[in-house]
Amino acid sequence: IPTGSAVHRLDPRAKLLAATLLTLAISFNTSLIANLLFLAVVMGIAWLARIPFRYIWRGLLLGLPVLVFIFVMQFLFLGSSEPAGRVYFEWGWFRVTRYSLHLIAISLLRIIAFIFLTSLVTMTATTTELTHGVERLLAPFPRFGIPSHELALVLTITLRFVPTLAEELEPIM
Repeated sequence: IPTGSAVHRLDPRAKLLAATLLTLAISFNTSLIANLLFLAVVMGIAWLARIPFRYIWRGLLLGLPVLVFIFVMQFLFLGSSEPAGRVYFEWGWFRVTRYSLHLIAISLLRIIAFIFLTSLVTMTATTTELTHGVERLLAPFPRFGIPSHELALVLTITLRFVPTLAEELEPIM
């Protein structure tokens, strides 16, 4: 989505590295408040990129079935992971504890941040820019026998078929 913002004008390598670092920071974080802050950072980047929030939220709607599935599975099976904790509800083997609710909230915030972040990367750079960025990031690898050009080509082909895959999945869902 071309808006001419400063985020759009960034080098694709910078976007890819920033997205990778943010993904790692979100992945290794266990604090609920920090995950909320990371989500706010991602939304702030979307605001700086002048991307309408409805486009960002549309990516979340596509991932909503996965979020619901993860929520239900964690809700059902995480209650027994804290045997001595505060139990809010218990019925047979099904338990709702403070720890399980905390883990569910963190997991949902992480997945939402990942969806928003990947949407931002693809909305602020073209497929060609991303491919060239990956190829330039992988430029040192041919010295070790790793084909950087071919890996970038695989990425391009993959990114080109994501919209087709989404179109085919929509009727199935």
